[in-house]
This record gives sequence, C-alpha cells and structure tokens, in this order.
Amino acid sequence: MENFSTALAPYIQDLDSNILTFISIVVSVIGALLSLLVAILGVWFAVAQYRLKRSIKIIGSVSFTDSALYNDLYPDQIVIQNLKDKSEAIFGIHIRLGNNIYITMEDLEDSPIVIGPFETLVRNYKPLSFYGCNNYKVNINPAIQERKGCVVVLTTNKGKYVTKQRKHYWSPILDSLNNATISRAGLSFVKSFNQRKSRS
Repeated sequence: MENFSTALAPYIQDLDSNILTFISIVVSVIGALLSLLVAILGVWFAVAQYRLKRSIKIIGSVSFTDSALYNDLYPDQIVIQNLKDKSEAIFGIHIRLGNNIYITMEDLEDSPIVIGPFETLVRNYKPLSFYGCNNYKVNINPAIQERKGCVVVLTTNKGKYVTKQRKHYWSPILDSLNNATISRAGLSFVKSFNQRKSRS
C-alpha cells in the first residue's frame, strides 16, 4: 500500500501544479477584463462629458393667448431650456411661423442674456397693439392660429439657432383621461384650484 501511495505522489503533485496554474490564468484573465471594463467606462464618460460641452442643444416652447383690449393673438410666454453643460449667450429671441414669418420678441444685441448649464428660462410678455413690418401694419392671426412650423428661434454667438420642441411633462389632467384612479388625481387638481380661488 505504501508503495502504491509513493507511486501516485508525483502525479498528485503534477495535478496540484496544473490546477494552480489554471487558477492563476483565470485570475489574470478576470483582472484583464475588469481593467478593460474600467477603461471602456472611462472612455464613455469622457465622450459623454465632451458631448455635453460641444455645440448647442436648447429646447423651447411658446404659448399664444388673446386679450379683450386688442384684436391680435399674442405670445404671452416663451420657455427655453438648456440641455448642455455649458452656458450660452442669447442675443435675440424670435418666433418662426411657417417658413418665412418671424416675430421678434426681444432684441438683446446690446445686453444679451446668458442661460446657464441645464438652466430653464421663462420669458413672459404683455399684450401688443399690432404687428408691423416696414412701417406697415400686418395681420398674422391666421398664421398664428394654424401654428404650422411654429418654433422658437434664438440668435446666439454662433448665429441662428432653431430650438427643438419641448416635450410635454406629466400632468394630472392628462391622467384624468384614463381610469378611476386617474379621476381622483383630476378631482384633487380641481380641489386645489378651488382652494386657491377662494383665498384670493
């Protein structure tokens, strides 16, 4: 029996050596894969940061309303939102209707406003008496009512920039179009409105 164990001893040592070598290779491969993953994440993060700081990405929206004192529809609010991690100077705010009708809301060439990284600006406007072009009064109410191609256009240090449309965010009124659970959200909204109205 002792002779048999002595004869197997070299084979067992060789087996242990092979297992250790295999484990060492596996650990080395896992370490290399982890290092590669960290490098890929680092490159992805650097590219993401670069994309946030290059070019311009601003979204905007405009709302129109009317006044009992004037005949023309007018833009009462413009919202612009900077989606980049850098500030942007704005030298003018305009509204484009269709292909070739522009309403200049603010000429800021002498005193531009700066929208910061990921900042949202809300510009409110009062009713206007009329629209004019080259000292002539013009009627653009039909174009406003169509809202075809209505976008906010900005004057930046890189020239003309046409903003993308702002998405519509969640609202309990939209939820009220669904089921009973949503209806409670709509009732809650009405209750809140009534409370504010009674306080005023």
